Amino acid sequence: EQDTTPSVSLIALKIQLLIINLAIKHTHTLDRWRNVHNFFIEKIPGTPLIDKLRVIHIYEADWNLILKYFISHKLTHIACQQNTVTPEQAGGRIGRSASDMATKTIITHEICRLQRLNGAVLYNDAKACFDRIIENMSNLALIKEGLAPEIAALHSQTLQTMRYYIKTQHGCNQHFNGHMKPEPFLGSGQGAGDSMARWGFVSDTLIRAYNKLAISAPVLSPTSSTSVLEHIQAFVDDSHGLIIHSPADEITIESIIKLNMQAWESLLSTVGGKLEISKCRYAIMEWDSLPNGSYKLRAPPPQDSHTDHITITDHETHQEQAITAITTSQSYKLLGVHIAVDGGQQAQADALLNKCKHLATAFLRCSLSREDTTQGYRSIFLPGIKYGLSAS
Repeated sequence: EQDTTPSVSLIALKIQLLIINLAIKHTHTLDRWRNVHNFFIEKIPGTPLIDKLRVIHIYEADWNLILKYFISHKLTHIACQQNTVTPEQAGGRIGRSASDMATKTIITHEICRLQRLNGAVLYNDAKACFDRIIENMSNLALIKEGLAPEIAALHSQTLQTMRYYIKTQHGCNQHFNGHMKPEPFLGSGQGAGDSMARWGFVSDTLIRAYNKLAISAPVLSPTSSTSVLEHIQAFVDDSHGLIIHSPADEITIESIIKLNMQAWESLLSTVGGKLEISKCRYAIMEWDSLPNGSYKLRAPPPQDSHTDHITITDHETHQEQAITAITTSQSYKLLGVHIAVDGGQQAQADALLNKCKHLATAFLRCSLSREDTTQGYRSIFLPGIKYGLSAS
């Protein structure tokens, strides 16, 4: 006779589920949900600069489960199925990976080269986007997409009472920070299960506004059978724009670059965001015809000339910020892939070679068994090397 008595673990899970459902129904924040441990990861290995530390929030597992299920999973799936979000934002969506966006960028550059199109490529990077999300604004964006008001209310209440403790190998700090006055800070932060989805829905509104403000780029397929309007392509905080320019246009290519970049900076500032100017770049594509009938990309202007950068206004500091131009042969690291407008692959090849040497050295220095080494080779080495091959 089979024992139909439920196991202790199953009973514990049912009790946990009941607690979660009651907390959502009555908008009740459990006290243990308020305690968050902060860990810091060096962005530059071996260089623990304060402004180069990545803050990771460690939440209670059941609180993070609520965020992941109701927002990142359920709400995102519904929005994608109903096509209520723009296709330009690929971060956190089903069937959209970072390498997909890098591959699309490579193909777009290839089409521009095949048709000898004059224009420019824009690279924008949002600074600490998860740490600058405004709670009320993001909740409005989520409710617009169909999030239950009870979840939004519980999230807002819990976030306002969060206590963030710094934890190191020496123990946990007794002092804490939070979102309340006198010195509140914004953002859900890295580690929250809903951060990517929140930024995705907020940036969805920004992209729709950008498409109306910025000058779009009409792109024809090489056979002229298909035409699309390119505006901006984003993967979370990384965005990529395209400009098509004709010599007959009344407005200069530099003016269009400044207009489009300023539009994106202004829109980011309205939701608490900010451009990471040091990571923003642009490259101008202009073609010269040769006597033999072929074409080549025009040589870049000399450095320190008036055309090697543009300036936009930073709405946070109200100061002019310079965005540096790169040549078409210089590579830009987009989502882990080194991309050059002229199609050059040397920077990507060098990066892969250095990664191979680094990982091989790490395996040699570790006293691993044959089985552990094989597992590390399959789970760490091969995925790290294969990533980006579809684009390069």
